[in-house]
Amino acid sequence: MKKTLAIIILILTPILVCSAYNNLGTSAYTFLNIDASVKAGGMGGAYVAIPGLEGLAYNIAAVGGLENSSLSFSYMNWALEGSSLNNLIFAIPLTDNYVLGIQWKALNFPSIKKYDEDGFFLRQEFVPNDNMATISLTTGFGENIDFGIGIGAVKEKIDSYAATAYFANFGLIYELDALCAGISANYIPIVEKELIEDEMPLPTTIRLGVSYAVSEELLVAMDIEKPNHNTVMFHAGVQYTWAEMVDFRIGYKTGSLEGFTLGLGAHKELLENFVMGIDYAFGTSGDDFELLHRFGVSMDF
Repeated sequence: MKKTLAIIILILTPILVCSAYNNLGTSAYTFLNIDASVKAGGMGGAYVAIPGLEGLAYNIAAVGGLENSSLSFSYMNWALEGSSLNNLIFAIPLTDNYVLGIQWKALNFPSIKKYDEDGFFLRQEFVPNDNMATISLTTGFGENIDFGIGIGAVKEKIDSYAATAYFANFGLIYELDALCAGISANYIPIVEKELIEDEMPLPTTIRLGVSYAVSEELLVAMDIEKPNHNTVMFHAGVQYTWAEMVDFRIGYKTGSLEGFTLGLGAHKELLENFVMGIDYAFGTSGDDFELLHRFGVSMDF
């Protein structure tokens, strides 16, 4: 009964917070909210309550149960032609009860020609780019709860102008048999700096969700997300594992350029205590249905 009550409280609290925090505004660094994880991308971004390495991008407490070091890298083409999103996640257990997590995320753009105020080409080009890095520490409380706290920095550069912000992340996961509930608060501002004379607010995001292992093969998940620059967003996803090696994923999300998503992955133990995985996710962007492709590789060792 106490465990059930704890899950109910965990789920209801952020819903109340989201309801109270419903003023829309503008935000910078919006690339932080793009689903860079390939596995999550195939499940519509419903990943805040799924333990494991790639969950760290949504809930830093997700890596709390890791027993081995894990590394993943992903590449994604983005909506603007020639742009791409790269994501690197690494986690290593420090002790039996503490796991260190690191994430790096970068949005790269094609070169842009420079013009003066009168519209004349200056025969110069510049390449804008966005970069983010975080470090976190996750620990367990009892057998069911993992809690993580982290800090990070993000930089946005446009020609000779740049803005940097520093933020904090918090996350919690509660596991009860086949059911997991998770809540996270990401990009909580510590220091924000202006770009030229424009404010650069962080896309502070509250997220909660549940996942349920229907069987050893079937996993379902659902998230509710409330960023400060958008309305409440919903994410839902399903993963089916065939032959303990191949994963099929499908998902849907609202309030985003993407809608339906599909994913496929495979993982296999190549050597003792060394597991290699490859993943792919597919989605569309906006009304023109531009194709979005995510590719990723992962290792557990």
